Amino acid sequence: MAPIVLHYSNTTSSPIQKSIFKKLLTRTLEVLSKDRSFETSPFSGVLEVTIVNDAAICNINKNHRHKNYPTDVISLSFLEGMAFPGKKKILGEIYISVDTARKQAKKQGYSLEQELHILFVHGLLHILGYDHEHGKKDAQKMAKKEQQILHGIKGLIAD
Repeated sequence: MAPIVLHYSNTTSSPIQKSIFKKLLTRTLEVLSKDRSFETSPFSGVLEVTIVNDAAICNINKNHRHKNYPTDVISLSFLEGMAFPGKKKILGEIYISVDTARKQAKKQGYSLEQELHILFVHGLLHILGYDHEHGKKDAQKMAKKEQQILHGIKGLIAD
């Protein structure tokens, strides 16, 4: 399998490191590679992860989903092949609102880092084809996969 290259940017003043997302990307691909019903080989290229505030994610939500409010994570999948001459194919973009993540972490009793892990994995699974919005069965399948991925990371929430 060709590698997925992680491009990371943080548009906020929150000190969030790229390394936490790189580890989760590796873990996610390891878990998915063991699933015979899931073919990971077509997934190579660039994955863009951007940390934003609530105002920025509200704009993204409005422009892409026609919903005028902030949310925790938005994934934009480009698996159909958004490639440019001489550049790697862009698999997709994940936008995570650190403001909403912080609120959710506090509400759930998690650290901010734990909440960012959850949101990243959720967003990545969307990019790779999982979708909880297509019915109960798909939602259960995605939730199970999220748990499998997150369960193997030290310091994360166990079931």
